[in-house]
Amino acid sequence: MIAPVWSSLLLIYFAEASSFSDDLVYVYISGEVWTDECLGAGTNAEILLWLGTLDIKGNLTRLDGDINLNEQRSISAHSITHFAPKRVALDAREVEQCVEWGHDYCFPHADVLFVHFNGSSEFMPLWVPVHFIVRIEYEYKGVRYDFTTDHPMTHQCRGGLEEGWYQIGPRHGMFISLGKRKPEVGDWIRDWV
Repeated sequence: MIAPVWSSLLLIYFAEASSFSDDLVYVYISGEVWTDECLGAGTNAEILLWLGTLDIKGNLTRLDGDINLNEQRSISAHSITHFAPKRVALDAREVEQCVEWGHDYCFPHADVLFVHFNGSSEFMPLWVPVHFIVRIEYEYKGVRYDFTTDHPMTHQCRGGLEEGWYQIGPRHGMFISLGKRKPEVGDWIRDWV
Protein backbone atom coordinates (compact mmCIF):
# COMPACT_ATOMS: atom_id res chain seq x y z
CA MET A 1 0.00 0.00 0.00
CA ILE A 2 1.31 3.44 -0.92
CA ALA A 3 0.94 5.95 1.90
CA PRO A 4 -0.98 9.11 0.94
CA VAL A 5 0.98 12.34 0.63
CA TRP A 6 -0.71 15.59 1.73
CA SER A 7 -1.13 17.63 -1.37
CA SER A 8 -3.61 20.27 -2.42
CA LEU A 9 -6.56 22.50 -1.76
CA LEU A 10 -9.22 22.98 -4.43
CA LEU A 11 -11.41 26.00 -3.92
CA ILE A 12 -15.04 26.25 -4.94
CA TYR A 13 -15.96 29.94 -4.85
CA PHE A 14 -19.38 31.40 -5.46
CA ALA A 15 -20.01 35.13 -5.86
CA GLU A 16 -21.66 37.38 -3.30
CA ALA A 17 -24.71 39.47 -4.18
CA SER A 18 -28.02 40.57 -2.71
CA SER A 19 -29.56 37.51 -1.09
CA PHE A 20 -33.28 38.34 -0.92
CA SER A 21 -35.84 39.72 -3.34
CA ASP A 22 -39.63 39.60 -3.26
CA ASP A 23 -39.73 36.43 -5.34
CA LEU A 24 -36.41 34.69 -4.73
CA VAL A 25 -33.98 33.90 -1.93
CA TYR A 26 -30.41 33.37 -3.16
CA VAL A 27 -28.13 30.95 -1.36
CA TYR A 28 -24.38 31.07 -1.99
CA ILE A 29 -22.25 27.98 -1.59
CA SER A 30 -18.49 28.00 -1.24
CA GLY A 31 -16.08 25.41 -0.02
CA GLU A 32 -12.79 23.61 -0.13
CA VAL A 33 -11.89 20.11 -1.23
CA TRP A 34 -8.67 18.76 0.25
CA THR A 35 -7.05 15.89 -1.60
CA ASP A 36 -4.36 13.31 -0.93
CA GLU A 37 -2.11 12.19 -3.72
CA CYS A 38 -1.90 8.48 -4.35
CA LEU A 39 0.29 8.12 -7.41
CA GLY A 40 0.62 11.73 -8.58
CA ALA A 41 -1.53 11.65 -11.71
CA GLY A 42 -4.34 13.97 -12.71
CA THR A 43 -7.58 13.17 -14.48
CA ASN A 44 -9.99 14.59 -17.00
CA ALA A 45 -12.85 12.52 -15.57
CA GLU A 46 -15.95 14.53 -14.70
CA ILE A 47 -16.34 15.00 -10.96
CA LEU A 48 -19.66 16.41 -9.67
CA LEU A 49 -20.54 17.48 -6.12
CA TRP A 50 -24.08 17.62 -4.67
CA LEU A 51 -25.15 18.85 -1.21
CA GLY A 52 -27.83 16.85 0.59
CA THR A 53 -30.17 18.24 3.25
CA LEU A 54 -31.65 15.73 5.70
CA ASP A 55 -34.69 15.87 7.94
CA ILE A 56 -34.64 14.61 11.52
CA LYS A 57 -35.40 11.04 10.36
CA GLY A 58 -32.48 10.95 7.92
CA ASN A 59 -34.57 11.40 4.78
CA LEU A 60 -33.12 13.42 1.91
CA THR A 61 -35.27 16.57 1.60
CA ARG A 62 -33.12 18.64 -0.76
CA LEU A 63 -30.40 17.93 -3.29
CA ASP A 64 -28.52 21.07 -4.37
CA GLY A 65 -25.35 21.87 -6.21
CA ASP A 66 -24.45 19.97 -9.33
CA ILE A 67 -21.04 21.58 -8.90
CA ASN A 68 -18.54 20.43 -11.52
CA LEU A 69 -15.18 20.29 -9.75
CA ASN A 70 -13.21 20.29 -12.99
CA GLU A 71 -15.41 22.59 -15.05
CA GLN A 72 -12.61 24.87 -16.21
CA ARG A 73 -9.66 22.53 -16.42
CA SER A 74 -8.59 19.10 -15.31
CA ILE A 75 -7.65 18.80 -11.67
CA SER A 76 -4.74 16.97 -10.18
CA ALA A 77 -3.27 16.44 -6.76
CA HIS A 78 -1.09 19.55 -7.12
CA SER A 79 -3.46 22.35 -8.12
CA ILE A 80 -5.70 25.09 -6.76
CA THR A 81 -8.70 25.74 -8.98
CA HIS A 82 -11.14 28.66 -8.77
CA PHE A 83 -14.57 27.92 -10.17
CA ALA A 84 -17.10 30.12 -11.94
CA PRO A 85 -19.67 31.81 -9.65
CA LYS A 86 -22.88 29.90 -9.01
CA ARG A 87 -25.87 30.38 -6.72
CA VAL A 88 -29.02 28.50 -5.73
CA ALA A 89 -32.29 30.45 -6.18
CA LEU A 90 -35.21 29.48 -3.93
CA ASP A 91 -38.84 30.55 -4.29
CA ALA A 92 -39.40 33.03 -1.41
CA ARG A 93 -43.04 31.97 -0.90
CA GLU A 94 -42.11 28.29 -0.63
CA VAL A 95 -39.33 29.13 1.83
CA GLU A 96 -41.68 31.23 3.96
CA GLN A 97 -44.29 28.46 4.06
CA CYS A 98 -41.61 25.89 4.96
CA VAL A 99 -40.33 28.10 7.80
CA GLU A 100 -43.89 28.73 9.07
CA TRP A 101 -44.44 24.96 9.28
CA GLY A 102 -41.37 24.77 11.54
CA HIS A 103 -39.15 22.70 9.27
CA ASP A 104 -35.38 22.99 9.67
CA TYR A 105 -34.56 22.00 6.09
CA CYS A 106 -35.98 24.98 4.18
CA PHE A 107 -32.54 26.06 2.98
CA PRO A 108 -29.71 23.94 1.53
CA HIS A 109 -27.48 22.31 4.12
CA ALA A 110 -24.43 20.14 3.70
CA ASP A 111 -25.63 17.39 6.03
CA VAL A 112 -24.35 14.84 3.54
CA LEU A 113 -22.36 15.20 0.32
CA PHE A 114 -22.64 13.13 -2.84
CA VAL A 115 -19.77 12.95 -5.31
CA HIS A 116 -20.08 11.44 -8.78
CA PHE A 117 -16.98 10.28 -10.65
CA ASN A 118 -17.57 9.82 -14.37
CA GLY A 119 -14.85 7.56 -15.71
CA SER A 120 -15.11 8.67 -19.31
CA SER A 121 -11.43 9.50 -19.41
CA GLU A 122 -8.62 7.03 -20.10
CA PHE A 123 -7.85 6.66 -16.40
CA MET A 124 -9.60 7.36 -13.13
CA PRO A 125 -8.33 9.82 -10.51
CA LEU A 126 -5.17 8.73 -8.75
CA TRP A 127 -5.89 11.12 -5.92
CA VAL A 128 -8.72 10.97 -3.44
CA PRO A 129 -10.68 13.74 -1.71
CA VAL A 130 -10.17 13.49 2.03
CA HIS A 131 -11.82 16.60 3.44
CA PHE A 132 -14.68 18.79 2.25
CA ILE A 133 -15.45 22.12 3.90
CA VAL A 134 -18.74 23.62 2.72
CA ARG A 135 -19.90 27.14 3.53
CA ILE A 136 -23.50 28.21 2.94
CA GLU A 137 -24.54 31.86 3.12
CA TYR A 138 -27.88 33.56 2.66
CA GLU A 139 -29.98 36.43 3.95
CA TYR A 140 -33.58 35.90 4.97
CA LYS A 141 -35.89 38.64 6.28
CA GLY A 142 -32.99 40.94 7.12
CA VAL A 143 -30.94 38.32 8.97
CA ARG A 144 -27.71 37.01 7.46
CA TYR A 145 -26.95 33.31 7.94
CA ASP A 146 -23.54 31.72 7.52
CA PHE A 147 -22.98 28.00 8.11
CA THR A 148 -19.79 25.98 7.72
CA THR A 149 -19.82 22.18 7.64
CA ASP A 150 -16.76 19.89 7.71
CA HIS A 151 -16.81 16.47 6.09
CA PRO A 152 -13.51 14.65 6.72
CA MET A 153 -13.39 11.23 5.13
CA THR A 154 -11.71 7.94 5.88
CA HIS A 155 -10.54 6.52 2.57
CA GLN A 156 -7.27 4.77 1.85
CA CYS A 157 -5.37 5.32 -1.36
CA ARG A 158 -6.25 2.49 -3.69
CA GLY A 159 -4.94 3.96 -6.92
CA GLY A 160 -8.17 5.81 -7.64
CA LEU A 161 -11.93 5.68 -7.30
CA GLU A 162 -14.25 3.69 -9.51
CA GLU A 163 -16.91 5.34 -11.66
CA GLY A 164 -20.14 5.96 -9.75
CA TRP A 165 -21.67 7.79 -6.79
CA TYR A 166 -20.13 8.18 -3.33
CA GLN A 167 -21.75 9.34 -0.09
CA ILE A 168 -19.70 11.49 2.29
CA GLY A 169 -21.25 11.89 5.73
CA PRO A 170 -23.45 12.57 7.56
CA ARG A 171 -21.08 11.19 10.21
CA HIS A 172 -17.48 12.43 10.21
CA GLY A 173 -15.21 10.09 8.32
CA MET A 174 -18.06 8.28 6.57
CA PHE A 175 -17.41 7.33 2.94
CA ILE A 176 -19.70 4.89 1.13
CA SER A 177 -19.78 3.75 -2.49
CA LEU A 178 -23.36 3.96 -3.82
CA GLY A 179 -22.72 2.37 -7.20
CA LYS A 180 -24.43 3.79 -10.30
CA ARG A 181 -27.65 5.09 -8.67
CA LYS A 182 -27.92 8.82 -7.98
CA PRO A 183 -29.59 9.60 -4.62
CA GLU A 184 -33.04 11.19 -4.90
CA VAL A 185 -35.16 13.43 -2.68
CA GLY A 186 -37.15 11.17 -0.37
CA ASP A 187 -34.40 8.55 -0.01
CA TRP A 188 -33.44 7.49 3.50
CA ILE A 189 -29.72 8.19 3.93
CA ARG A 190 -27.87 5.80 6.19
CA ASP A 191 -25.47 7.17 8.79
CA TRP A 192 -23.47 4.01 9.46
CA VAL A 193 -21.01 2.00 7.41
